[in-house]
Order: sequence, then C-alpha cells, then structure tokens
Amino acid sequence: YLREVECLGQDSCYSLAFGVPAALMLCAIIFFFCGKKSYRVNKPEDNVIVESLKCMKHAITRRKLKKKGDHWLDTTSDRFTPIFISNLKAVLRVGLLFLPYPMFWALYDQQGSRWVLQATKMNGNTFGLTILPDQMQVLNPILILIMIPLFDRGIYPLLQKCRMLTTPLQKIVTGGFLVSVSFLMSALVEVAIKRAEDNSVHLMWLLPQYITISAGEILFSITSLEFAYSQAPNSMKAFTQVEELLLTCRGIYVYSLKF
Repeated sequence: YLREVECLGQDSCYSLAFGVPAALMLCAIIFFFCGKKSYRVNKPEDNVIVESLKCMKHAITRRKLKKKGDHWLDTTSDRFTPIFISNLKAVLRVGLLFLPYPMFWALYDQQGSRWVLQATKMNGNTFGLTILPDQMQVLNPILILIMIPLFDRGIYPLLQKCRMLTTPLQKIVTGGFLVSVSFLMSALVEVAIKRAEDNSVHLMWLLPQYITISAGEILFSITSLEFAYSQAPNSMKAFTQVEELLLTCRGIYVYSLKF
C-alpha cells in the first residue's frame, strides 16, 4: 500500500515503502539496547565455533590414524578434551536434521517470485478494493502468527490423542509433504489461469497454497530447529545455529541462481 502513495512528484513512493520498515527496525534496536540492563548476559569463555572448526580440521589431518570402529573425531584426543569431542559429535549428529533445508528454502522463497508472477495474471478486485500481486506475500507472516498458537494448543494435542505426528521426525516429514502439496496447488491454479480468460481467475484462489505452505513451514522448519536446539549440548547451541543458517543460506543461493 505504501508504495502506491504519491511522493516526490511520482505516482509511486518506494522510498516510503522501504523507509517505514527501516524506521521500525531502528526503533527495535533502540528498545533492545534500552532493555539491555534487564538481560542476563553470560560472557563466553571460548569461541566454540572456531574451536569446533579446529577440531574437525585436526581430525581430517589425522584421518590415517583412525582405528576401525572409532569415530573420525576420536583422533583429536591429543589436543581436545573428551567432553568437547563428545559434544561436537552430538551437535554434528543433530545437524543432519538440517540437510533438507536448502531444498526447503529454495522452494519456500518462490513466494516472492513465481507466486507473485502468477498473481499478476489474476483478478485482485476484492470487495471494492484492489489487492496487488506482491501484497499477497503478507499472507504468510499473518498465517504463521495465527497458526503457531493454533498448532500448539489445538492441532498438536488433538493429533497426539489420535497417536499421529507424535515425534519430531513425523512432523518434519509431514511438513515437507505439505510444502510439496502447496506447489501442486499452485500448478493447478496455473492450469486454470491458462484455460480462462485474462485476469478472470480471482486472486483468492492462491489462499489455499499459502495456508498449506505456512502449515508446512511450522511442521518442517520450526520443529526441526526446535528439536535440534533442544538436543544440542549447552556449549554447542551456537554451533547448531551456524549449521541451520549456513544451510538456509545455501537454499537461498540455489533459489537465486534459478530465479
């Protein structure tokens, strides 16, 4: 809506559309620093990420010393403590949950490209208002805010009573399946658009695929991150975040190459 406001002698005002979020982010940073005295800050003793990378590098250089049946990190016991090696093993095992992340985010981010292009070929007139194609993207954050408490307080307890989706792995697999279903819905909408007259298919037909991909995000992304973070040793939780962010970045990179 903000970019449609006239400013600086132009029909659109992108500076206002980008300026408002920037101002809100600045306010958030100010509030963050104002409340800093109320936070409990634990000073880090060591850089666990650097130490973990050193440990893995050391293990690779000593890979010829690995004994049959031993873990590949066990060869680093000459420089690192058994507790540190054990914690690193645990966080690497947990990190396997993030391996599907690149594919998930490469698909998920098409909401800002392919789905917007699809919306440009549809009718956005709704109750006297015109919904612009890129405005449909606001559905995802709104749906996430609505569906997270709905899942936590309603859907998950109900499914547990039915003995369904009782484990994190089941939720993650179901979430990935729902993301796939959302793109199947998008394909069906595209078929309907091509068969109909120009801009005759209403924009609200995109709503089911947005609901489905939002539910998939909750089941897949939130569950995997929550489970991995809870299972990681306390000293390695930062490393878990690094794994998640790196694989997310990889997915966005793959998406940018194609689109």
